[in-house]
This record gives sequence, C-alpha cells and structure tokens, in this order.
Amino acid sequence: MDQTDRAFQAADLRTAANAFGELADRYCRFVEGMARLEPAERAAGALCLLSELLAAATKLPAHVAPTEVEAVRVEAPPCDLGGFDCYYEVFDPYVRDDIVIGSLSDDLADVYVDLREGLDLLNNNHVADAVWQWRFGHAHSWGDHAADSIRALHRVITGRARELSREP
Repeated sequence: MDQTDRAFQAADLRTAANAFGELADRYCRFVEGMARLEPAERAAGALCLLSELLAAATKLPAHVAPTEVEAVRVEAPPCDLGGFDCYYEVFDPYVRDDIVIGSLSDDLADVYVDLREGLDLLNNNHVADAVWQWRFGHAHSWGDHAADSIRALHRVITGRARELSREP
C-alpha cells in the first residue's frame, strides 16, 4: 500500500468517525439534558436516537485495530424514565432461558458511557481507537442495551406499557 492509499484510508476513517461521532454526541447531549424533559419526550427522544445509532454503527469501518490508548472511564448522568424503567426481556433470543428484568435507565446510561468514551478518544485525535471502541461496544455492550430497550421504549410511547415493580 502506498502513501496515497494510506492517506485516503485515513481520510475515510476520519469521515466515518466524525459522522458517527456527531450522532453519538447528539445522544450524549440528549441524555445530559433528559432531566429537563417530560417523561414522554425522554422516551420518544431515546427511541429515535437509539434507532439511529444502531443503524449508523453498522456502517462504521470494520477491521480497525486499536492502539494502546485506553478510554477514560466516564459516568452517566441519571437517565430516569419514571415508572416505566423496568421491563421484561429475554437475555438471548436464541437460547431458551428464563425471562430477566431489564432497566431502561441502566440501558440508556450504559449506551451513554460507551459512546462518550469513544467521543473522548475522537476529540483527542485517536480516530482508530474511537471507531474500534464504538464497533466493539456495538457488538458486545451498548448495541445490546440499545436493542433491548427499543421494544420497551416503543411500548412506552405508544401507551401500551405497564409499570413493573423490581419484583416480578
């Protein structure tokens, strides 16, 4: 691979990272401002952004190797969705197992942490590390939390959800 090819790939990687980074930043700013929104706006906003994030993550470049840079751990702000926080979920839809209880606030916070860590890497010019972080998290962490919460959020915004206590 010559110098021109490497420069072209780096530019493509930067373009992809910036595009996903803009969406990740929108999600993070949304979560940071959730407390100022009504519960219905929280649920609708989260559903739209999580759907966009899942779709966009599939377009991130594959085969990006991370360097030795580690993301700085961050904490998520509170992600309260009121009485509709807990929902029933099947942990793995391809394994016949017991139903578990999911938490929308935990899901939204976990997505926030993974995306914010990638944004911090991107903002510090660690482009490949940011892309790797987002792709890895999509496959193994935040992607599951986003996907799991989408059905519950859909039920909330369509008025078909019922409040659950933490005890089934």
